[in-house]
Amino acid sequence: DPSVSGFGCSYAFVTKFDPTGASLLYSTFLGANNYATPQAIAVDASDNAYVLASTRSSSYVTSNAIEAYSSSSDILLVKIDAGASTELFSTYLGGSGNDVPAGMAVDSNGNVYVAGSTDSTDFPTTPGAFQSSLGGRTDAFVAKIGAASAPAVSFASGSLQFSALQVGSTSQAQTVLLRNVGSAALAIDSITASGD
Repeated sequence: DPSVSGFGCSYAFVTKFDPTGASLLYSTFLGANNYATPQAIAVDASDNAYVLASTRSSSYVTSNAIEAYSSSSDILLVKIDAGASTELFSTYLGGSGNDVPAGMAVDSNGNVYVAGSTDSTDFPTTPGAFQSSLGGRTDAFVAKIGAASAPAVSFASGSLQFSALQVGSTSQAQTVLLRNVGSAALAIDSITASGD
């Protein structure tokens, strides 16, 4: 975005040099008011650039996002095309605590792998994950963001505790968080309770 400069950019930019480093092939601000601190960059086989950043701001305007800004420090992932003329997608990733990126990789199928640390008890996890809840004060995480358009469910409950009740009685209501962390709409057709 050539119209953004100075404090209007608020930190992040992406620059591509020619192989000799003698000239700029492109140089662009990473959106207005991103307040982002970039941590890593990766390039796929089509020369699209993926920028991984940390931000404490909800002001970045996302595109084809997995989720919106949560709170505190979130991860910001942005993909721009080979000429830096189009933002192909941008998304926040995180929970209610501090989520800090450490690195990323892109595979030949366009899947993005992000690693970092979090103290969010509601950091998005997927069914079947070998650790689906925060195990300590701060945990490492790894996330795979697929190139295909599909819904994906994340279920965060913190912890649910039930007191002893008589059979047939109802427990006190408890709050859980269900999020669609996929890139397509999620349809819920029915909700069924099972078990005691």
